[in-house]
Amino acid sequence: MAYIKSFKAWIVFVFALYSFLGFIALPWFLTNKASIILQDKSGLHVSISDASFNPFTFELTLKEFVVYDLQNNPVFKTQNIYLNYTPLALLDHSVFIKELTIFKPEVFIVLQSDGSLNVANILPPSQTMQQEQSEQESGLLFVLDTFAMQEGMIHFRDQKKNFTLDLGAYDFLAHDIKSDPNALNSHQFYTQIANGGILEWNGGMRINPLRLHGTITINDLSLSSYWDYLASFMPAKLHNAKASFVLPYQINLENGLHVALNDAELSLANIDFFHEDKQIISVTDIQAQGVNLAYPEQDIVVKSVQIENPKLQVLLDKDGLINLQKAFEIAQNPTPQQNTQATKPWQYLVKKIAMNGGNIDLLDNFIATNSHFSFDNVGILLQDFSSDQTAAFSYTLATAINQHTTLKLDGNLTQMPFTMQSNMALQDLHVKDFANYIAPFTSVHIKDGKLQADAHIWTQIDDGLHVSVQTDTQLQDLSLLASDETQLLSWKNLILKNLAFSTTTPSLHVQSIELEEPFVRINIDKSGETNFANLLSERPQDNTQKENTQKQMQIKIGPMKIINAKADFSDENIPFPFRTNIHDLQGGLSVLDFQESTPAKLDIKGKVDTYGYAQIKGILIPLDIKKQADIAVTFKNIDLRTITPYSTKFLGYKIKNGKLSMDLAYTIKGANLKGENKLNIDSLTLGEKVDIQGATNLPLHLAIALLKDSNNQIDIDLPVSGDMNNPEFSYGSIVWRAFGNLITGIVTAPFRFLGNMLGVDGEKLKSIDFALAQSDILNSEQEKLQNIAKILAKRPNIKLNIVGTFEPQLDMQALREQALRANIMDEQILLKKQIKDPKIDTYALALKNLYLQNFALKKYEELQATFRDEKTKNLNTPAFNKVLEKQLATLIIIPKETLIKLADSRALNIKNLLINTLKADVKRVEIAPSIPTQATRDSWIEVQLDIKN
Repeated sequence: MAYIKSFKAWIVFVFALYSFLGFIALPWFLTNKASIILQDKSGLHVSISDASFNPFTFELTLKEFVVYDLQNNPVFKTQNIYLNYTPLALLDHSVFIKELTIFKPEVFIVLQSDGSLNVANILPPSQTMQQEQSEQESGLLFVLDTFAMQEGMIHFRDQKKNFTLDLGAYDFLAHDIKSDPNALNSHQFYTQIANGGILEWNGGMRINPLRLHGTITINDLSLSSYWDYLASFMPAKLHNAKASFVLPYQINLENGLHVALNDAELSLANIDFFHEDKQIISVTDIQAQGVNLAYPEQDIVVKSVQIENPKLQVLLDKDGLINLQKAFEIAQNPTPQQNTQATKPWQYLVKKIAMNGGNIDLLDNFIATNSHFSFDNVGILLQDFSSDQTAAFSYTLATAINQHTTLKLDGNLTQMPFTMQSNMALQDLHVKDFANYIAPFTSVHIKDGKLQADAHIWTQIDDGLHVSVQTDTQLQDLSLLASDETQLLSWKNLILKNLAFSTTTPSLHVQSIELEEPFVRINIDKSGETNFANLLSERPQDNTQKENTQKQMQIKIGPMKIINAKADFSDENIPFPFRTNIHDLQGGLSVLDFQESTPAKLDIKGKVDTYGYAQIKGILIPLDIKKQADIAVTFKNIDLRTITPYSTKFLGYKIKNGKLSMDLAYTIKGANLKGENKLNIDSLTLGEKVDIQGATNLPLHLAIALLKDSNNQIDIDLPVSGDMNNPEFSYGSIVWRAFGNLITGIVTAPFRFLGNMLGVDGEKLKSIDFALAQSDILNSEQEKLQNIAKILAKRPNIKLNIVGTFEPQLDMQALREQALRANIMDEQILLKKQIKDPKIDTYALALKNLYLQNFALKKYEELQATFRDEKTKNLNTPAFNKVLEKQLATLIIIPKETLIKLADSRALNIKNLLINTLKADVKRVEIAPSIPTQATRDSWIEVQLDIKN
């Protein structure tokens, strides 16, 4: 009995002791001593506010379990830890924990100012334990049937950036966690993320070897706070964006780390980026589907990326910086440490990237201030975009520009070397949208104009930029205005067919050009400048010399066709403003090949004003007209009244009537210009005279009368020549100089001009010769007067002015001699009646009688003695008589009126012959008052003829 009592006592004792140790001692030890021992042995600082253990059910509960870092700040704490252990499993060589539940666990992760994590600062460095893992397995199977964390929280704080993130409350549940290599377990994790978002994690795990699989799902994760934290160095701020992810994963650590994502899905919604309080990017939705990732293969394959309704506000500032560049530039970010070890690059392939409903709003303040462009309904499709830079990917792009232009591009692109091939369709590109871009260079205003183009473009960048373009292009309804808003240049359509441009072998070829209804307005203002003079703004000259290493551009253009061209010319730099209209111009220019010396053919014809006609034909060398050119210009039926403003400026007369036709032929060889100008003027009549400073003083009425024939026509041959290399060369000046010389020559030598018309020496026609003291027309002068009559018939607008002349000395002497001969004859008649002897010299006796009537006999005898031979005493009768005649003639008095009558008679005889015999118009032959003249020859007196209008 005693034994039994003793055994019972021991049983009670052991039970009591076991109960004491389990219910009291172990909780006391865990609460009061365990934390001290851990800190002494390992430096790990923990605290347990309370503990309880049931030694019979093996349930352990720890309350307010806290792990501290070295600064005594909590790193991990939980309100309650519950452990339910089954020791009988040891009989099956198993460590079996039926349940491990952690209630309200909290993890405090702090990224400290020095960049270190507080969780790495739990143990002191000197106490870091290095555990040697036994190579021999214990043979025990570890089993955790249920592991749960309830209402957990993870707190993250970045001290430097003053950023906090709370994850939770979360719940985690795992089942069947075993160390058996073939055992699988499953787990579930669910939590709400601070600032929005839900995280779900469902998966399974095999511990030995460690393999994990499952799906991580995140819904409606608000990204703005994470952007502020992770991209705080960027000026751009993210508003409202939310992300959702579905990540089916597989992780295998059997032979290193292997990670795979299979058909993952990513979604970003309501993305709004702001910069300087202005929205710059807005995207409704971005969807990535079929995302597959393999590591360590480092391959990413994405089935598709869909971008919906992106909107960009792009500003190019005056410094040439884009606001997007400034918004996403890395500001004051420490330079990351470079990894010197070579790493395998990731390979990626995105099979499809599609963007729909895009909008880009561009404001350019750099090149052209306040130039605004909107790209609406932008659609982009990229296919097979990969990390292989040598592989081509295809693309298409479509958009509307400024609501009226459509642009479509499709082609393929290779990144290395950069090669892009594009097919472009451009419709209704309004030229005026680019007006601000030309404003700094010209005063021309673009009113309208639309560009159409279908082009194939090839671009490559390797050792340089290589561009090739083939296109059919039209520029329609172009309208350019001058600074005063007047029309300067316009056309209905400019068609460039098969334009080919290349920089590889520099060339520009245009198969044909067609210009429909072009119009140009040319105006010369009051200062003498044309409206084209100052179209281009002055640009700073670059005086630096640059070596030209580029190949010469090969240019071949044409043929060019012009349809219904018009030109409006006006000149205000003359007393009476001038304006004319050239219209209905048709024609064109043949092929212009700038590498060959083959001349191009020019042929254009049209109308001038109402009834005028113009034509230009010829050949010329492209861009080198000085080298060779043959140009013929024809004008027909030009109303001269329209050029009255020029006639007043240069001629001093208005034009009352007249029509002009011209055939102008110019030849240029080696910069030497030769021109044959044939002008025909019909019915030219000058109007009133206008006193204009600088106008010519030429007698134009006379010149016109001389030039105008019986049909009222004026035909002029006006050759010109000049050296085009002469800096003072001016076509207008040489033509005007030639015209002035022509008129001067005509009016100063009219008979030379008129004689040339008949093929005779005109200089001989300007006077009629008369014998001394005679008025009868000599036979030798008959031919002259016949030619003059012909001239009067051919030039009905001129008049012949006859100026009767006498020579005071010669005519006087001849008249005296004539009178003396009459007196001698009268005296002889008397003597013959008185003297019947025929041997008596009545002529000598008559001279003696006349002499003695005026002089003494003694003087007669003395004079006679001087003419006798001293030896023979014979008289030299002829010589003596001649002296007597001379002395007697001096005694005869001839009145001046006799000389004037002689001159008048000469002029009258000329007029009578022209009128009565040669049938000249009496109204066109006039006699001017007679005048004395000085004879050029002693035997003849010249009666001067003059031409009047």
